[in-house]
Amino acid sequence: MSGVKKTITPHCGRATFANLFIKIPAYNIIDLMKIMGHKEVKTSLCYIGHKSIGNDSSN
Repeated sequence: MSGVKKTITPHCGRATFANLFIKIPAYNIIDLMKIMGHKEVKTSLCYIGHKSIGNDSSN
């Protein structure tokens, strides 16, 4: 149809949603965490490209 040959994974879809959702001024990371069903904020942060707090292996 479109000629695009890339496979889109569920993770890619969730990351796209998270990045678009977090840009809406009325919402924040806690709202994203709840809507995605995460128990911890750090999981939601991974979806928007932030490293987990406390997992810095560069030290």
